[in-house]
Amino acid sequence: MVFEKFFSSFLILVFLLFSVSLAVEKASSPDPYDGQVNVGAPDMQTLHLFWTPGEDMVSQNFYIGTNYNAVESASASSDEFQRDTTRPMFYIENYQMDTWYYWRVDEIYAESMVKGDVWSFKIFGRDPVVWYKFDESSGTVANDSSDNGFHATVNRSDRWQETAGRWGGCLANTEPLGYLDVRIPTAAFNSVNDEITISFWIWTDFQSNTERLFRGYNSSRTRIADMYMVKSSSSEERSLYFNLGQDLSGGYNFRSWSDYRPISVGHENSWHHVAFVRDTTQGVDVIYYDGILRADWYHDATKTLEGIETFHIFNRGSTSGSESFHGKIDDFRIYDVVLTPQEIAKIYGRDIYAADFDGDTIVGMKDFKILAEQWLTTDKNMTADADRDGDVDMVDYAIMIKYWCKYDLDKPGYELVFHDEFDGDEVDEFLWTKGLRWGTGDALPAFMDDAFVFDNGILHIMDEKRDCYDVDGTLKHYSTGCLRTSRKFEYSYGWYEVRCQMPGYLGAFPAFWLFPHHDTYYPRAEIDIMEHIHSWGNVTSCNMHWNGYGEEHESLGAQKYDVPNIWTQMHTYSLLWSPGNIKFYADGYMYYEYSGPEVPAEAMYIILNGMVRDYYGAGIDDASLPASFKVDYVRVYKKL
Repeated sequence: MVFEKFFSSFLILVFLLFSVSLAVEKASSPDPYDGQVNVGAPDMQTLHLFWTPGEDMVSQNFYIGTNYNAVESASASSDEFQRDTTRPMFYIENYQMDTWYYWRVDEIYAESMVKGDVWSFKIFGRDPVVWYKFDESSGTVANDSSDNGFHATVNRSDRWQETAGRWGGCLANTEPLGYLDVRIPTAAFNSVNDEITISFWIWTDFQSNTERLFRGYNSSRTRIADMYMVKSSSSEERSLYFNLGQDLSGGYNFRSWSDYRPISVGHENSWHHVAFVRDTTQGVDVIYYDGILRADWYHDATKTLEGIETFHIFNRGSTSGSESFHGKIDDFRIYDVVLTPQEIAKIYGRDIYAADFDGDTIVGMKDFKILAEQWLTTDKNMTADADRDGDVDMVDYAIMIKYWCKYDLDKPGYELVFHDEFDGDEVDEFLWTKGLRWGTGDALPAFMDDAFVFDNGILHIMDEKRDCYDVDGTLKHYSTGCLRTSRKFEYSYGWYEVRCQMPGYLGAFPAFWLFPHHDTYYPRAEIDIMEHIHSWGNVTSCNMHWNGYGEEHESLGAQKYDVPNIWTQMHTYSLLWSPGNIKFYADGYMYYEYSGPEVPAEAMYIILNGMVRDYYGAGIDDASLPASFKVDYVRVYKKL
C-alpha cells in the first residue's frame, strides 16, 4: 500500500514536471501582444512580429491569417503556413488596415513538435478617404491613391510638374494671377461629419493679397472647410486663416494663426507640411506646421463638417484667378478620423523616424532586431534602409546610433513611454508646446517663449524681472517659462518622474504637474507631483485637486516633505499613479499616498513650469533675479 501511494505520487510529480516542461517549450510573449488593437500606423509598409522561442528549439513553423479557425487548425500544407524559421521574428507586407489577424508559432524540437497558442492583433484602421499624390504629369485627372476611387478633376492639363514635388510630381500654379482648380467628388465626404484630418505639402509663391488653398461648401455655398492665406497691406507678413465646421444658421469656427507670419515669410519658395485636425472627442481644432503642433482651439460641437457637397483645391470654385493659391501642392490627404501628433510627425517625415523601422515612433531594440534580421537574411526587404539607398548596411546602422537613446533608461517592471533628456539646444516642439493656454492673472508672471536655456544636458527655465506681455495682452513685470505636452503626449497611470534643482530665491514657485483636457478650464482633477514654494523652506510638496476651482473645489492640501540641499543639488520627484491610488516620492522615498474615487482615470498631459510669485505676502527677492529652475530630465513609464 505504501509503495502504491509512493508510485502514484511519483507519477503525479512526473506528470506535473512534464506539463511544466511543455508549457516552457511553447512560444511565448508575443509582440504585438495577444488582443492588441491599433497595431501599426498609416505610413508603415511592413509590420514586424516578435516572440520568445522555446528553449533548445531547432526551428519554428509560422502561421498567420485573418480567420481564427483556419490558423488554429493549419498545417504546413495550409495557406496560412508562411515559413520554417530559426529566428523569433517575422514581417508581413501588404496587410489590410482595420483588420484582425491571427498567428501561431509551433516549436520544432529534435524529437517533438509543440503546437503554439493562437494570438491575435488588429491593424490600425486609419486609411485616408482620399490621397492625391499628383504624380500623373499630364491629363485632367488626379488619381486617388486611397483605393476608394475618388479621382479628382483638374481643370487644366498644363500645370503638372513631373519632378518638382515634395515626393515625385506635383500640381503647380505659378503664373501671375493664374487659375487652377482641382475638384474632389462629393461622395468622398459621405463619412466626414464630426472628425477630419487634412494633410498636405505646400510650396508658396504669393502673388495676391488673399490666396485660397482649399474650400469645401454646401449647396448654399456656406463654407464648411476652408483655408486661405492673407497678405498684410502694410507689410510682407502673411496670416493663415481656416474654418472647420458650420451650424444650421451658417455660423462657423473661424481661426487665425497669427504665428504663421514670421514662419511664412522666411519659408516661401520651399516645401512645408500643413495639417488641420478637428477632434470632437476633445472638442478641439488643431493646426500642425512641419509636423509640429503649433496651435489649438476649443470648438463649438454644434458646428459639424456635415454637408460638404463641393470641395476645391487651389481655388474657391470661381473662374477668377484673384484668390487662387499660387505655388505648388503635393500629397494631399483627407481622413475621416483624427490623426495623432505622432502620426502627423511621421507623415511629415521627421528625421528621427529614419531609424524607426517598426513604426512605433520609438527608436529602440525592436528596430535593432529588424536591422540585424535584414543584414543576416538573404531575402531581406528594404524596411531597415534608413538612408533609402537600396541597401541595408553600416550607414543605416550609423543613422540608428545617431538617434538611439544615449542612456540606459530601463526601469525593472516598467516600459518607457515618454522622455526628454534635454540634450539639445532648443525645446523639442514635437514633445512640448511652450506656454499655457490661458493668462496667469495680474499678480503672476508672463510665460515667455525665450525663457529656456540649454547647457550641457540641463534645461534652465529662467525667472526674470522685466516688463513683458502675457498671452492675454496683460502687462507683467516678471517672466518665466512653461512647457506642456497637451495634444502631444497624454497618458493615464504609470510612473512619472522629473530630476531637477530648485531656484534658491524668495518668490520661486516651480512645479511639475498633470492636467486633463476638457471643454472648459475647470477639470475634474489635477495632480501636482512636485511644487516648491521657497518661502516654505527646503521642502517639496504634492497635492491633488478635483471638482473644479469654484465653490465645490476640493483638494488633499499640500503634503510637504523635507529635501536637504534642495536649492543646490538635483533631486528626483515622482508619482506612481494606478487605478484609485496615487503615491508620491522624493529621491525614491514614498512620503505620501492617497486612495479614493477622486483619483482620476482619464489621460492627462504634463506641465513643467517656473513661477515668480509673492506667495501670501512673503515677498520676491528681485536682487537674486535672474535665476533658473534646472531640469535634467522628464520620464514617464507604464507598468508592465
